[in-house]
Parts: sequence; C-alpha cells; structure tokens
Amino acid sequence: MQALFLSEYFSIIISKKTHRPHPPKKSIAETPEELIGQVINGILGIIGSLALAMFIYGGLTWMLAAGDSGKVQKGKDILMWAVIGLVIVFTSVALVAFVIEGITGAKLESTSQIQNQEIKNS
Repeated sequence: MQALFLSEYFSIIISKKTHRPHPPKKSIAETPEELIGQVINGILGIIGSLALAMFIYGGLTWMLAAGDSGKVQKGKDILMWAVIGLVIVFTSVALVAFVIEGITGAKLESTSQIQNQEIKNS
C-alpha cells in the first residue's frame, strides 16, 4: 500500500508541472556553419565520453594499485594524458571556430544555440 501511495503522489506532482513546448529539433543543417557546428558537437560528444572513460580507468588503476608504484604511476599518467587530450581538443575547436569566423564572418552555432534562438522566436 505504501508503494502505491508514493507512486500516485509522484504522478500527481509530475502531472502538475507546466512544460514549455520545445520546437522540433532540426536534423538537417540549412547552412554550412550549422553543418560544421553539428559535426563538431557530435565529435565533442564522442571525445567527452572517451575522456570520461579514461578518467575512470586512470582513477581505478591508481586506486587499485595496492602500493605498486608502477601501477600508481600508470594511473597518474593516464589521468594526465586524458587532461592533455581534452586541452588539445578544446583548443582545436576554438581555433577552428576562430578561423571560420575570420574567413566567413559567421560564427559556428552549436545545437543548443540554435534551439535557444528557435525558442525565443516562437
């Protein structure tokens, strides 16, 4: 009986929230800037996932070293190289955006910026 009461309570709370409808996401880029922005966002998502996996692996390697200095150093190295990789990736994204903005005069728009503009316009 207790579980039934809690589920009813939460369904009432959830149903009372007001949701602002979002416009449908654009799946096809209309301009080259949007296409490049979508590609960069996709790549950044994959790289972010890989970086998270490397942070977890490096941390676990370090924590489970059991006093073995070689494994401790290996874990530290994994963490250090994961940070260096992220710095290189974010620097390259900033450089690409800077070069494209300098050449075309148009800023690369991320998916979230496009959605925010559509919400403001609607």
